[in-house]
Amino acid sequence: MLGVEQARRENKLYKSINAGTPRPIGLRITYGKKTQPHAHPWNIAMYNNGRFHCGGTLISSRHILTAAHCVIKSRRRPEKLKLSIGDWDINSNLDGPSLQGEIVKIVTHPGYSTHTLKYDVAVLTLKENVQFTDTIVPICLPEADFDLEGQLITVSGWGRDERKPPSVSADGT
Repeated sequence: MLGVEQARRENKLYKSINAGTPRPIGLRITYGKKTQPHAHPWNIAMYNNGRFHCGGTLISSRHILTAAHCVIKSRRRPEKLKLSIGDWDINSNLDGPSLQGEIVKIVTHPGYSTHTLKYDVAVLTLKENVQFTDTIVPICLPEADFDLEGQLITVSGWGRDERKPPSVSADGT
């Protein structure tokens, strides 16, 4: 996918701004750990009809990686989805500025199946390049031959926990 390849090329540029390096974790919550503000500055909040819909990951200045099931119904009308880039607490404006991104193209994996959710991945292309700041940085992607088998990974984003809907970004390994 073109967006992922561009992101790999851009990774070399971002290493000087510590792209892809999680910031220290703060208070912890069950089924995920509440992060410090902007600990994962590549997280993207996606909205549909004004409601939080899904998350995504900034992988380059114009591309976001997300789940295909989040965008499959919007492929022909990507402008229906709204993005908040650089947000931490999606229920507050007190966590600093965020950008609104406009999607112009949605590409889902050709093998994606709505029945099995296999290949549940999509790349979104933004209308304009994102300007990077302290709170907006793309994630660094591993090289194509990097072996993740047996490795611990961190997953970050917003999601429901056992008590309430999403609010602040959380992560878990």
